[in-house]
Amino acid sequence: MSSSSNWKFETLIIVAGLFFAACCAPRTASRAQTDTLQEQNTTTPLPEPLSAAEPLEPLSVVEHVVEEEPVHYPFFMAEDPLASVSVGNTSTGRLINGHALALPALHYDVLPEQYARNLLYGTQELLDMLVFGAEQVAARFPGSKLWLGNIGRKDGGDIPWSVSHNAGRDADMAYYALNPLGWHVSPPDLVDYNRKLRSKSHEGFYRFDVPRNAHYLLAVHEHPESDLQYVFIASYLQRPILDYLRQAGVETSLVDELASTLHQPGNSSPHSDHAHLRIACSKQDICGGCRNLGPERPWMASFEQTRDTCIQEISRIAQEDPSPHQRAHALERLGLLDAEQQRNLAIEALADADAGVRAAAVTLLGQFGEATQILLKHDSIETELAVRCRLAEALAQDGSSKAWERLAQNLSAEFDCEQEHSRPQEASVPYAAKLASLAAFSESKWPVAALIERLADERAELRSTAAFALARLTNRLDGVDWSEADASARLEALEQWRSWYAANEKSSREQWLLDGFRAQGFAMKKLDKKAIPSLLDAIAAEGPISYNAQRVLMRLTKHEPESLDWPTADALWHWTRYCKKHQRKLGIKLDDRDERGNKL
Repeated sequence: MSSSSNWKFETLIIVAGLFFAACCAPRTASRAQTDTLQEQNTTTPLPEPLSAAEPLEPLSVVEHVVEEEPVHYPFFMAEDPLASVSVGNTSTGRLINGHALALPALHYDVLPEQYARNLLYGTQELLDMLVFGAEQVAARFPGSKLWLGNIGRKDGGDIPWSVSHNAGRDADMAYYALNPLGWHVSPPDLVDYNRKLRSKSHEGFYRFDVPRNAHYLLAVHEHPESDLQYVFIASYLQRPILDYLRQAGVETSLVDELASTLHQPGNSSPHSDHAHLRIACSKQDICGGCRNLGPERPWMASFEQTRDTCIQEISRIAQEDPSPHQRAHALERLGLLDAEQQRNLAIEALADADAGVRAAAVTLLGQFGEATQILLKHDSIETELAVRCRLAEALAQDGSSKAWERLAQNLSAEFDCEQEHSRPQEASVPYAAKLASLAAFSESKWPVAALIERLADERAELRSTAAFALARLTNRLDGVDWSEADASARLEALEQWRSWYAANEKSSREQWLLDGFRAQGFAMKKLDKKAIPSLLDAIAAEGPISYNAQRVLMRLTKHEPESLDWPTADALWHWTRYCKKHQRKLGIKLDDRDERGNKL
């Protein structure tokens, strides 16, 4: 090919690439937005100091945010009840008052697939940091736009695409991208880059934008209201970022600080298609039970000192504050802080004149554990029904055989429990129904006989709740709609339950589970690791069978995601992917199925 022909061919490739970039830039279907893409080459002058300028006011909030009932959190009277709070750690925690990323915006957006998931929530500190970084990059490189991925759910908790993002302090960002001419372009999705900083897909069209990515990470590290704890990013992408900043004259100490946050995870993808940013707990979060995972950075306030100070002040409120509301909330906060050193304080609070304070003390003791005798004693003398209802929860959390023996006896009691923090139409529930609901999440055989007798109750709600608990505890399906079936059908089914229990009372619950799986056609000799393939198949089965399959998988793998709250398809995907990834360690073979659980 002549040099002239070669030049024409390369020109056509570039023109086609530009057309591709224009056509394939991300668009969110529910919003009509126009990207302002300006030509920008990669040569950059020495950086000016990054300011802590206030982020721009949001243009609006996302269109599809739906107002939900707030999750209860024990705010004190002097605190803002709408403040966001990160509770627990990033893998098992939750988010209180999750704030939504403000959209649309000029200098940042969310990739379409991730936007559709509605995972746009985090603490205000995290969102302010993300926006601050985007504004700083746009100020340095006019026309720049940051594309974000998953942040988190409004109330936190697990998401199927990550084992973290639970507590509002994690966010994924798509890397800033260039086209072959060095112009800033929007990526079509999370673009995976190779060691040559070119996209592994799209014929290498996208280029990793070192200057913009470097300045974004430096900006979020310098954000004045949050402490960047981690940036999960592939090691071969870290080097050009740090080299660029050093060559650009950024203060060595700043570069070294940023470098200490960069980390390629060893137990997940190398993060060559996105960066995962995590901030540390704020002081307010720490006082609310937030927990950092990983090292404490030198520029961060001491977590333990802050926590100890919080416990001391909150304990003083629990003991001395004249307001019962404040005392009760202080006890709840000590629970969030896992302040087991305050066990005696909780025991003393059982004698408080206010029922709300006693109820909070009961919950705290149930959380601390090893309080069975104290709780059982108080259950025998407590006259306030609201506290007895809370005692049921504490004893269920205790989970000991003695606790469930008492709760099984209490299933015959007749009074109602007020539903705390509920809607008006859910104002109360029978105490026995509350116990049945708690039993459904236990591993105990004690409630089964009493639950069977509750199937004879005239109240459809109580019958249905008892039947639900029985199905989970026994792994047995009776095929009866206990809320709608007529009296004759219910009586026949009740007698079948009584006969089943008479024949199986002495069997272990493990045997009940095994019999239930076999009855549904899942062949397994015993519930060990060899049964994992069949247990994965059972996830797609009817409710209690799926539930117990996942509970057994959790026990066998020592891996406990919140998959019981996910749609069945998502739970099957997660568990199949997890078990395929660890099949050698588990001693099984799953090459006959894909990650969605489909047989190949």
